[in-house]
Amino acid sequence: MRHGPSTLSRHHLADPPCPDLAPYVCSIGTEHEKLGFNVRDNSRMTYPQIEQMLRRLAERFGWEPLMEEGKIIGVSMDKQTVTLEPGGQFELSGAPLETIHRTCAEVNSHLYQVRASVQPSTLHLAVP
Repeated sequence: MRHGPSTLSRHHLADPPCPDLAPYVCSIGTEHEKLGFNVRDNSRMTYPQIEQMLRRLAERFGWEPLMEEGKIIGVSMDKQTVTLEPGGQFELSGAPLETIHRTCAEVNSHLYQVRASVQPSTLHLAVP
């Protein structure tokens, strides 16, 4: 039996094959990665700079810190997370939402909060 979007029908929504996943069958989740650069020399943001940004997100906007071995590696709020990635970039993993309009609002809110949490005179965000 082939699985994928082309095999789903109204029957699957009424009686989903994986009941635990039913709330996510018609949801949209966003992943949005960003790189931060120092304005002075175009070098990547350092961990202390990312740490400061994550702490400002928590303090100013109410995100909950995600800690690992005493270091902040991300923040979470309302089924969203912003996490530090292995290459030094940081990523929004958005909440499962019902419409593309809500995902757009979520990303715009996230970008506003991140920009408000960095020093624009010293840091620049590369946002695709």
